[in-house]
Amino acid sequence: MRWLVLGIVLAACGGGSDSPAIATSVTGVGSARVPRDGAAPSATTRREDLSKLPTAVPASIVIPLDAKVTSKLDDRRDADGFIASAPLAEITGPTLGSGIEVRLDDPREDGPTTADQQLADLVAELVAPDDKSEPPVTKRAPNGDWAIAFPTKGGCLAVAYAPRLHLRCGGVRTNDPCEAARAIADACMTLEAAGALVPPVRDAQRTFAPVTDPIAIETLTAAALAVVHDDRDAIALTVGPRGVRLKGKPMSRAGLRALLRTDTVQRAFELSCKPSCEWRIEDARPEDSITLVAQDAVTGVIPRLHFARDGKGAWWLSEVDLRDLGPE
Repeated sequence: MRWLVLGIVLAACGGGSDSPAIATSVTGVGSARVPRDGAAPSATTRREDLSKLPTAVPASIVIPLDAKVTSKLDDRRDADGFIASAPLAEITGPTLGSGIEVRLDDPREDGPTTADQQLADLVAELVAPDDKSEPPVTKRAPNGDWAIAFPTKGGCLAVAYAPRLHLRCGGVRTNDPCEAARAIADACMTLEAAGALVPPVRDAQRTFAPVTDPIAIETLTAAALAVVHDDRDAIALTVGPRGVRLKGKPMSRAGLRALLRTDTVQRAFELSCKPSCEWRIEDARPEDSITLVAQDAVTGVIPRLHFARDGKGAWWLSEVDLRDLGPE
């Protein structure tokens, strides 16, 4: 999910005024350069080391003394389309509205990486605030960190990015009180490195649930990675002695190899991992068959990879077909 789920924001905003109101709001953007020595805690704040949490986030942050901090795993898709878990810290307190989330960035789904891009995205996507709305506030640090408090229908949202740390930071909701959104933005600007950066951990078993057979999961993983990385030898090795049916045409393993000398795996299977594949099980009968799909339909046609189990317990790619969903 994108860091800013703009569809949800639009729903929260409801109807808005016309585009000139947006232009007026942007003209009035508050912008501040934040010195790094301003990140020190004060008499009413403390610097919290998020790398010490049970689910460690590699950073520290200055937060109010009465704030509470917890952590959990944040599900996402990795670059190969598998479910992966990454750490996420949640910070709540009386002055922080719905609270702060700090998590590793997700290049596959996150939005802009500069304050100007993010502000333009918000202006383009959000319903314009009315003339009485507070102007957006943008904060920038010399190290490249930035934060924005942006007015929405009924409140403000806060969003921030620390590119040097690969961390996203911001409010949990999109309609926090504007004072709270500014406090969240201020806190996000105090992020500093702490601990080691741990990349998201891939979970093939959850990706291919409800399949539990480890041999099947190994075969599904090999096939999925071969598709994403156009590994023609690897995909051929998932085809068993009986061959594979490719869009209705029987083909041996050698025949598939011959086809792939002049074509990519994705073109041969008529699927695309651009911008990304998101692997999921469409159907599974553990005793004999599994159907794997790469993503939800965009064109109304879903390429499907079917796997069959032989008498010795091995799983093989047995068919690739296309399921036409028909008109909406």
